[in-house]
Amino acid sequence: MGIEIHTDTGASELRLCRAILLYGASSRTANQGHVAIQHATIHPVRQHRGAAPQIQPGQLLTREALGEALAALASAGNVRPWSFVQSNVVASGTDMVAWHTPATKRHMVFVGSSLNAGATAAQPPMLWVTSRRHLWVFALASDDRPGQDAPVFHAPHWNVWQGGQVCLGSADTPQDGNPQAWTDMFYATAFTHPNDGANWQAHWRGGVTALWKKLLAEGGRRDFPMRALVPTGATVEQIVEGIMSTGVKQARGGVR
Repeated sequence: MGIEIHTDTGASELRLCRAILLYGASSRTANQGHVAIQHATIHPVRQHRGAAPQIQPGQLLTREALGEALAALASAGNVRPWSFVQSNVVASGTDMVAWHTPATKRHMVFVGSSLNAGATAAQPPMLWVTSRRHLWVFALASDDRPGQDAPVFHAPHWNVWQGGQVCLGSADTPQDGNPQAWTDMFYATAFTHPNDGANWQAHWRGGVTALWKKLLAEGGRRDFPMRALVPTGATVEQIVEGIMSTGVKQARGGVR
């Protein structure tokens, strides 16, 4: 299946032999260039000398057929059709990776009118999702690898919308979904402002800005105060499903 390569008098000739058709419902609210794919079919292609190839009746695309095509392409391109999965990965898919990190200490730089400082600060356990060069961040209740039903909390960080998407600004984003690269990029970015106001991200007197002033002053000597986390009311599965179904529209709200 896929592209067949024929050798003729020493030359490689490629010919169209299969076609995969994708079907999706159009929506006025869909992002430009983004279509939610709902069905796919695979079709043989008939070749006629001197005429354009003709797509023949097909059948629903199965997981096995798709896997065969991907394996064939990987082999033809000398690409390994498998990879090792990092132990902290929670879910992965086409152009999407979700992972978690335990509570830790990270150096942070705040550049804002209400907070202008840099120091090591305690971090809560985190849930991260990257898709199509965008990043979403949330907090978790424990360091354990979260299951699908684990409750998710709002990330108490600046530069984050209520839907979890990070305002990346001019940050140099990683080219792939490498969890460590995205995690390092997030903490290396200057935190410039709380998004959507400062009261929804933390149960803390004075709001999230007062929380970070405390954490920076402690310099990572104490753990993150977990009582400050605000629940989103969603689970890990609901967060991932929401991001993958709405895409970048999640930036300003999906998860409240």
